[in-house]
Amino acid sequence: GGLGNVSPIFWATALAAAALVEAFSGSVGEIQSADLGFDPLGLSSSNSNDGRSRYLAESELFNGRLAMLAITGFAIQEWFTGNSVVDA
Repeated sequence: GGLGNVSPIFWATALAAAALVEAFSGSVGEIQSADLGFDPLGLSSSNSNDGRSRYLAESELFNGRLAMLAITGFAIQEWFTGNSVVDA
């Protein structure tokens, strides 16, 4: 498969970067908000708590989770079959 062509150094670096972000993102036991305030274009108004804003935020979370499941399925499929999911 294609995942075997990726350098182990990349995977070690990606894992270390994710661990650092998690380690320094908050204190132990703290419940963190998903809203990190990143909105450079100002597309969402920060003071709107209407139903549509909540619906859009939940839709984005759902689509992100679905994408994570899909890519996990691709990796598992590639591992079992030994064939690349996407031929590059």
